[in-house]
Amino acid sequence: MKALRDDNRQFKSIIDEKIKEIEPLNQALGKLRNANNVGRNGGLCSSEEELNAVIQSLQYHIQHESIPLSEEKQILREIKQLEGTREKVIANAAMRTKLQDSMVQKEALQDQVKVRNVKLNPILFY
Repeated sequence: MKALRDDNRQFKSIIDEKIKEIEPLNQALGKLRNANNVGRNGGLCSSEEELNAVIQSLQYHIQHESIPLSEEKQILREIKQLEGTREKVIANAAMRTKLQDSMVQKEALQDQVKVRNVKLNPILFY
């Protein structure tokens, strides 16, 4: 009976060590998941090129189409508002690039977790 208790304690200590090894990896994955959800703002263009295209389209609409003065003023307000979002669009594009880079890290962390879990499974189901 004493031998079984000793074996049980040994297995518990091994499992605790493996869980401690996996915990930082899981925390890093959680941070990456949260970072992926941060950059999803509605109403902003996805790139500066897209923003420029939208503004050019609105300017073309004003210059080459016959529209009432009130509509022209509304379009000018939209253009001004879009220009005001330029810094956010640039920042979001930079964040998106950073997130894409972090996806490589995320995949590497997931692979490490899988390897650790594969090593841990025989111990758990002994």
